Amino acid sequence: MACLVRIPGGKKTKGNYNKSGNYYIKLWLPNERRSWHIPCKTKNKREAEQLFRQVKMSERQVSARLEADLRESIEERLGLKPKLTLESTIQEFLKERSAITEKSTIDSYKLSLKDLTDVFSPTTLITNLKHSQYAMLTSYLKSSYKENTKWLRLRSIRAYFNWAVKRKLIKEKPFDMVIPKLKSVKVPLTPEEMKAIYSQVTDPVIYATFKCAEVTGIRLSDLFRTRLEGEYLFVNSKKSKKGYGPVPFAKKYHEYYQIMIAANYHVDRISRAFLKARRKVGWIPDDAGKTFHSFRHTFALYMKKETGDLQTVCFLLGHDTISVTHDHYSNYGDQYLKDMFKNYKFKS
Repeated sequence: MACLVRIPGGKKTKGNYNKSGNYYIKLWLPNERRSWHIPCKTKNKREAEQLFRQVKMSERQVSARLEADLRESIEERLGLKPKLTLESTIQEFLKERSAITEKSTIDSYKLSLKDLTDVFSPTTLITNLKHSQYAMLTSYLKSSYKENTKWLRLRSIRAYFNWAVKRKLIKEKPFDMVIPKLKSVKVPLTPEEMKAIYSQVTDPVIYATFKCAEVTGIRLSDLFRTRLEGEYLFVNSKKSKKGYGPVPFAKKYHEYYQIMIAANYHVDRISRAFLKARRKVGWIPDDAGKTFHSFRHTFALYMKKETGDLQTVCFLLGHDTISVTHDHYSNYGDQYLKDMFKNYKFKS
């Protein structure tokens, strides 16, 4: 088991150590009966915690592999190996991945693999799938989903087959799945979705942070790297060495800004709060791509509607070139934006 520790630095004076030493990750090695101290090379607790999370993830991955190998070895020796149906192997796949993968990804796997069992039946043996049946699967997905969603479903199914090959349940993947690189889809929040999400927020700091992101379009990683001057925000962006601004910011939002800056919540906490609020709404699908970053896309599209000028949108978002803005937002037509923002307005 791993834990984060801080080893005192400096000289011992008056019975006390200087407690300003670097952080270490203490990992117990059972075979060697000793602890291994992995240096984080930092005195910053937040940086050390990031490294600690990576070690914990590696620890869970190794543990999951050991558990799977042990089970497989025992079943093989005792002749207890079950029939490799889609249903049983999918359950095993999801169980293993749940220990090392985000819940949102697991949910996406579940949706995709349900499609697989809808086409071929849960009792079908994974070893009986043939290449000639691939057309059945793609035809079903094509008739059920849009093009981008179809490829997302196939990508999850491919992950399942890759796992089955790695676990030696099958010798090779039954389908030759060539999946194109998916173009990143910029998914905004509709006014109705924003209203519903805000209604689920009880923490005033989270509410204030959401509001600042909504009316400025500033990335979450940059929100705490801003300075307020009059009715404008200036951004010292991580993405751009030069930073950008000014971004108009009306006085009525200044109180939200002060609450957000004073609390200084970690960005992971804010992202999780958005995810929790979105799920509590109940009718926004997990695979719809709505994240905290959707505030930025909503702002961009609203500004495109209001100004009709992508150059202005480019400036407000801090993009290095207008080609980036054009690639992200030019596909949204004027009528679509008018309908989307029919009952939505803020003064920035």
